[in-house]
Amino acid sequence: MTKKINKTPLIKISDQGSGANKILFFLPSDNVNAQITSYFVNQDLIKKRMNICYFIHEKGIKYYPEKIRSSFITYNDDDLNWWGIIINHSILDRIKSIRYDALVDLNRKPKPAEKFLIMDMSTKLKIGFYSIILEDLYNITIKKDSSSFLEKQYSMIERILGLK
Repeated sequence: MTKKINKTPLIKISDQGSGANKILFFLPSDNVNAQITSYFVNQDLIKKRMNICYFIHEKGIKYYPEKIRSSFITYNDDDLNWWGIIINHSILDRIKSIRYDALVDLNRKPKPAEKFLIMDMSTKLKIGFYSIILEDLYNITIKKDSSSFLEKQYSMIERILGLK
């Protein structure tokens, strides 16, 4: 005897219920994680009719495709204070000038500059990889599973946002 399992329908998120239209991605800047993440962001995200921005440390820019660089918001070490908090007002104003439907932290390791910024943002949906230190930072956490490919975890994020 087999039991039929009904799939949960895809829930799309935004004020109008049509999916996330304004998304801010926090991208890793280290060479290993950036190269993997680059494949994910190189997909058709830029072609969709949405406002997508990418927040990244300037040392990681070289790992990402040229076609999305116009959507980058970058910072460097001079933009941080002693505690690693972003103090550059033009960067903060640029990020906060858009009311994002969702923000997605694709960093697998905590980065203080980005974590403090995420805490300060009033975005309704915050998605990131699970960490015991950061479990209260995100609404949805993705389990870091070393036995599966990162692409599978990124695909889950796309489905949550209604991008797939």
